[in-house]
Order: sequence, then C-alpha cells, then structure tokens
Amino acid sequence: MKRVNATCGLLGALALLVLTGCTSSGRYQVNIGNGHEHLEVVRDVRVSMDGSSLKEFPVIAPQKIAATRPQSGNLPEVITLEWTSPEGETHQGDVKVADVVPEDFKGQLVVQINPDHSLTLMQDPSRSKDLSPIPWNAPEAWEGSVMIPGFNQ
Repeated sequence: MKRVNATCGLLGALALLVLTGCTSSGRYQVNIGNGHEHLEVVRDVRVSMDGSSLKEFPVIAPQKIAATRPQSGNLPEVITLEWTSPEGETHQGDVKVADVVPEDFKGQLVVQINPDHSLTLMQDPSRSKDLSPIPWNAPEAWEGSVMIPGFNQ
C-alpha cells in the first residue's frame, strides 16, 4: 500500500512540474515588415535577438511581412536588424523590446523597416490560447516582389 501511494505522489509531483513548466513560458513570434511603397524592396535582412542570429531574408517586398518561427520562453531584451535599403545602402538598428512589451506578452511582434530607415515595433497580441506554429496570415518574403534578374539594377 505504501509503495502505491509513493508512486502516485511521485507521478503527481512530476505532472505538476510539467504543467508548471508549460504554463510559465510564453509563445511569441518576431516578424519583419517592409514599410516602403511600390517597388521598393529591402534586401539581405538579418534578424538577431539578444545577440543570437534568428533568421535571414534575402528579400522582403514592399508592404509585406516576413515571418519567423514561433519562439517559447522569455521575450528578448533587444531585437537587432541589419538590411540593405532600396537605394543600396546598408543599415542597422535595434529595438528595445523590454522597454515597450509586457513580460507576459503572447502573440506577434512586428518590427517594421520604415522608408526613413527607422524601426517601429508593433504588437499583435494572441487572441487564442495557443499561437499557431504556422504563420497562416503572413505571406512569404518574396511574395509580391518582381524577381526578374537584373530588373532592379
């Protein structure tokens, strides 16, 4: 009888540990938007969070959003972007997430590259309990862009 109770107690503690671990980490997704108009694409976009590389996008079409995979855990302190503007100039900028976004945020963070080479952070909180691992609403970075070799030279 004691052995059964000890096993149930151990299983209960393990279940509580698993449930606590699952609920304490948030789910969020970092996406990059191109705020330029018309045919002005941004190229060679590199995204990092707290110094660790997250994703690279060769092209983001104007008025489009390029999505990364959902992340679990704590929000990053800083999101850093490096990109090449439509004029061919290389730029870099930081967004301090911790200053603007609450710690318990769940949803999508969109960092928009503006025509004046500044960055804007927008928040889209999750409307459901779970954040989908597939970015259904986000088009691919290449969608809507003209991809004829030499066309943009």
